Amino acid sequence: MGPTKPLLLGATNGVLHGSVGLELRWTVPGVHVPIRAYYALNVLRMNRFLSFSDKSLFHAHNRFSAFGWGLGSLF
Repeated sequence: MGPTKPLLLGATNGVLHGSVGLELRWTVPGVHVPIRAYYALNVLRMNRFLSFSDKSLFHAHNRFSAFGWGLGSLF
């Protein structure tokens, strides 16, 4: 990337985030439409207390896990 590397984690204050998950897909016979279900775990999630200048605290955190589903293809 050369001497001027782009700032990749600017929006997260330099904190690395990561998740793992599992997705199941099934195509409905006859109509050929895929149904997707997923479960994800945020293993490197944000879970911090941020202090402001007026001595107040803000708890910034992401969910530990999530479940979701979709009907149809991704693209």
